[in-house]
This record gives sequence, structure tokens and C-alpha cells, in this order.
Amino acid sequence: MSTMSTSPAPQSAPPAHPTRTERAVVFAAAVFARLPVSWRWQMARCLAALSLQQRDSTFLEMLQTNLTLCCPDWTADERQRFIKINAAETFFAALECFHVWHMSEKTLRAKVTLANPEVLHAHVGAGPLVLLCPHFLGMEFCVQRMALEGPAMSIYRISSNPRIHAMRLKARNRFCPQYLVPVGDSLLPVIRKLRAGLPLFLLPDLDMGLEGSTFAPFFGVPAATPRTTAWCVTKARATLLPVSTRRVALDRYVITFGQPVKALSPDIDQGTAEVNALIEAMVRDMPEQYLWAQPRFKTRPSGEPAVYSQAVLDKAAE
Repeated sequence: MSTMSTSPAPQSAPPAHPTRTERAVVFAAAVFARLPVSWRWQMARCLAALSLQQRDSTFLEMLQTNLTLCCPDWTADERQRFIKINAAETFFAALECFHVWHMSEKTLRAKVTLANPEVLHAHVGAGPLVLLCPHFLGMEFCVQRMALEGPAMSIYRISSNPRIHAMRLKARNRFCPQYLVPVGDSLLPVIRKLRAGLPLFLLPDLDMGLEGSTFAPFFGVPAATPRTTAWCVTKARATLLPVSTRRVALDRYVITFGQPVKALSPDIDQGTAEVNALIEAMVRDMPEQYLWAQPRFKTRPSGEPAVYSQAVLDKAAE
């Protein structure tokens, strides 16, 4: 993307000493990633079915709760059919992370294409640029493919599994050095680099708690949403470019750049609501490929009851 060179930001060390279970999961996933794609898909479907049948499944609870809140007009049968589809897609995406992390540049270019690269190229180098990338299930393919376009910045959370954390960082820097900033670090260096022409990837559709967030509607439900996107766009006077990744075949993905947004409301809370509205429109376009299995509404406005069980909230706090 940008011709500007940069070295990765200092990255906090992940938690040490992975458990035996964590090591087993990483090993199994690495083996699965080397299987034919049709086998990986069938395995994902089996894993999804097993997860949905588990008693007290937090995975199923998040899907059911989020879809009930966000799609109240769906019938119970419609929700159940959708859950089966989305669960398989979610498990497949998780397995595919290990696959894409080892793809060659040639293979990555062949399997992940840019639908309208001229939109990206028209804005890179023309001023500060923030790329809005919601949590679609092909997100990791998007991150890897966009690294071939040049360096960029991203704000990320450290994984609780140190082996996966190390693999992810190595994968994201293998084609081009990326400036990776852990959640909670100062954003002032980010703003400086943004103004200097380094694009910034942001994925603000997660509930990160009250600190640094505001409640903004998401499918009509108050959702704790980081102010980071609106703040960076406003402070750097950046263009906001929506980015979506769609899986169009078992092993083919297409990245599409949406309509650029030249400015958000100068009121950061209102600007955050505008960001959520953009994300909601993108999700409505391909809901089956969105990450619904997340505790999106774990933080509630004062006085409102929790929408998830304590088991989900405890898992989200890990």
C-alpha cells in the first residue's frame, strides 16, 4: 500500500508456558491445515455440529442470544437454520487461519483477490487512511493478502495462547513489516504515522469493556464500542474505507472496498454510532459470514440486566 518503510512496534510478550491442552490444539490445527480443503470443510462441519449439541455450550448461547437480539423478526426455525450454517463457517475459518499463515505469496494472490483495487490505490498515499475491517470470518485472509500491498498499522489483542500468538505475529510480518500496536498502548504514535501516510486497519466490532468505549446502536441494541475508529479518523482527518472479505468458494476469497467516508461527526460518540451503522450495513449484506459467536453485548448500560449467562461472561474475561 504505502511505500513508507517502518519497523514493527514493540509488542508485548504473550503469556508464557502454554498448557498441554493448548499445545495439543495448536498441533491438531496445524495437522488439519495440511489436509485437502474438502476434508477441512467436512471436519469443520463435524466440529460445529458437536459444539451445537454440547450441553451448556457457550458457543451456541452466544449465537442464539446475538441473533435473537439483532434479528428479532426471524422465526425460531430461521434462527436454527442460520446457526447451523454460521457455526460451520466459524469453525472452518478457525481451521483456515493455520492454513493461510503458511501460504506462499503466489498461492495467496491466486486464492484471495481484490474486487476493486483501484479504490484502494486511489486513497493510499493521498492522505491519512483508516481501513474499517469488521470481523467477517475471512478476516485473516484479508490481513494476509493486504500485507502484499505494503506496510500498515493494526491494533491487536494478545492471544491467551502464546503459541498461537507467536504464529500470528510471525505470519503478519512475513511479507512486509507491519506496525502492530497492542490494545491499551498510546495512540499518539499511531496518529503520527497515520498522518505520515501509513494506513491503519481497525476492527472495532468487539466489546472491549467500558473504558475507551461508548454505547452505540448495533442492530438496534446498545453495544459497547471502542471510540478508537472515530477518534483516529477525526484527529488525523483521515478517510474511512470499509473493507469486507467474502468466501466465494471453499478456498477462494474476494476482498471488496466500499464507499469511502471522507469525515465522521466531530462528536466522537456520534462518530462511533456512524461507524457501527457502516458495519451493520456490511453485515446485512452477508450475515452468514460474520462472527456472531462473540460476546458482543457483554457490557450493558447502567441498570440493564446481562444478556449472557455467567459462563459466557467468565469465558469472555479469560
